[in-house]
Amino acid sequence: MVCLLLPIAAMAKENKADTTYFPPIIISANKYAKNYYEIPLSITAIKAHQIQNNIGNGFDDALNSVPGLMSFTRSGTPDIKIIIRGFGARGAGDRSNSGTSRGIKFLLDGIPESEPDGRTSFDHFDMAFVQDVEVIRSNTSSLYGNAAAGIVSINTFPTLSNDFLKFDVLSGSYGLQKYALSAFKRTDNGGLLGNASYSKYDGFRENSNSERFYSNFVFKGKLSDRTRFFTLLTGGYNQFGIPGPLTLEDYENSPEKANKAYLKQKEGRRNYTIRLGGIIDHDFSANSSLSATFYANPKYLERSERKTARQFTRYKVGGSLHYKHQYNITDAIQNAFIAGMDEQYQDGAILFYKLTEDAGRGALKTNKREGANTMGFFLQDELTFSKQFSLLFGGRYDVVSYFSDSYYEAGVDTLPPYEAKHFTHFSPKVAAMYNFSDYHSVYASYGAGIEVPAGNETSPSDEYPNLQVNPLLEPIISNTIELGTKQHLMLSRESNFNLDYDVAMFYINVENELVPYSNGKFYMSAGKTNRLGGEAAVGLSVFDALFFNSSFTYMNSVYSDYVVDLGLIDSKDQGKFANYKDNKVAGVPEYFYNISLKGRLESLAYLFAEITLRGVSSYISDDANRFEVPSYNLLNLTVGLDEYLKLIDEVQVRAYASINNLLDVKYASSSFINPRVDKKTGAAFFLEPGMPRNFVFGLSFKLD
Repeated sequence: MVCLLLPIAAMAKENKADTTYFPPIIISANKYAKNYYEIPLSITAIKAHQIQNNIGNGFDDALNSVPGLMSFTRSGTPDIKIIIRGFGARGAGDRSNSGTSRGIKFLLDGIPESEPDGRTSFDHFDMAFVQDVEVIRSNTSSLYGNAAAGIVSINTFPTLSNDFLKFDVLSGSYGLQKYALSAFKRTDNGGLLGNASYSKYDGFRENSNSERFYSNFVFKGKLSDRTRFFTLLTGGYNQFGIPGPLTLEDYENSPEKANKAYLKQKEGRRNYTIRLGGIIDHDFSANSSLSATFYANPKYLERSERKTARQFTRYKVGGSLHYKHQYNITDAIQNAFIAGMDEQYQDGAILFYKLTEDAGRGALKTNKREGANTMGFFLQDELTFSKQFSLLFGGRYDVVSYFSDSYYEAGVDTLPPYEAKHFTHFSPKVAAMYNFSDYHSVYASYGAGIEVPAGNETSPSDEYPNLQVNPLLEPIISNTIELGTKQHLMLSRESNFNLDYDVAMFYINVENELVPYSNGKFYMSAGKTNRLGGEAAVGLSVFDALFFNSSFTYMNSVYSDYVVDLGLIDSKDQGKFANYKDNKVAGVPEYFYNISLKGRLESLAYLFAEITLRGVSSYISDDANRFEVPSYNLLNLTVGLDEYLKLIDEVQVRAYASINNLLDVKYASSSFINPRVDKKTGAAFFLEPGMPRNFVFGLSFKLD
């Protein structure tokens, strides 16, 4: 309630506040650059200095301050799980493809990292090199297609920086080591950037070790006064073990142990990836421009899971083209119009081998091909009246296709024929915004969304032995209604007393929820859900020395219609049904929050101490609502230097140390959805223990 009441008090004082000094926050993830307070969407902007102490294996800590978003590492490795307003919650289970996200579109330096089927792996994200993050929490399918949850856009190119050479060293509990080198050279027309990092982690659970190498090179410049380009080359190696889920008894008594089946087969991932991409922007005039994007992303993946050793060779290529035109209809009415299209194609071979007793590769079992293609066309028009009131209309038409072909199946003479499945959908968008000032706005929006099943979720159940694509699947269709307000206030110039808040309420209904059955053996589009929620972020700063930040999210998520054919799960139950109407949606907490308090001293190179409290309510792990994941509250402490301290000549240093989970709370960082249940004991394997108390120490050297 405090987070929701503070904005009301601030609005009452708005006339007395001074906001003229505050620099604009420019957001680019909505297809063209625009001021944060003029966009009728729920958006959070994160700058490099806010996350410079969170450069470990994942980016969970860096995103935890975003309202409506849950982010956590499942076992301390780069295997990250992210949920926005309930989307992405189902991405946990035997067929979840650990290390990937669902339903959220991820951009890296303006180029989509997400695959055509909506999955995103995190091989190319490294927090040591991030300059800023933009998170759009509103439904963005009208612009980006298969992204009902929103956008996470991560940028690595420095925009306001001189030349630098930076070296980071990180050491922590359970064998955590990381080394990161970054170099930047500004040119008259842009700049050159090179990054490289190596990290290693032994793991606090059995089979939770990881090792990662990553590098990227970026060149930004001009071809002419009107034409700009941005090119990048990224590559790396990412290996991590997966300890798997535990029963409640094992979670309570031996959280450091791995699931026995996962340990025996040494379940894990080895990803070898390369990405080449570029962006070209051309201005026809001061009011019209064209932007083109292209990228190629070959991958070689090795996995050990579900009693098989697997090899994937994937080739992903894509591109986009969009035109923007801005003009004045009258002196008081401005118009901004964008239109464009994008396409992304992925194809490749999958080889399944028998898993030997020592978790090695045995005889070939299956040779098949799987691919996907997504293509979309979008339009958006925005009218602004007297620079205060704006109306936005838009829409996108998507065509998403899957195809599968089998070339060999051990012991099978007749193989299923080549098969393809196509999904189409139109996603409209309508929004209105009113600006009370340059730093205060209210907005209302409606947006439709589409999310298609991931490729690994399209495998049919045993009921359909002659099919290659699951006939029980339909696109996940959502409709979001949202009301929000955001404001920045300087309450006192003398004390540099600032208040920022971002409040939103939303209602989301979803049809064809994608639900895993038989421990993820197959998926089915089943039921409808309603999500009613609110989220708020409030920040206070005084004297540039004391900072308070908080975010709180509440969401009531229930099935409004859900009847399950039990015969699909077990042939013995043919003709039997279960009605889960009004049950809670699995994997979605009712509330979660993040509160931090930070103090620093300018006179001592900005020596700081920051304490953070994070909490998550209990939530359900299955549609029948039998298994509950316990609630938890975690306390973290970080101390160090907020700015670089000069050592000699141009060499500067910064140091920091963190104690995470200060009170050593036992908690589950993630849960398997509709988990496997032991037929003899009735125990479910659904809890993934979170990190116990752990320490991190970091040093950063910088040469300007």
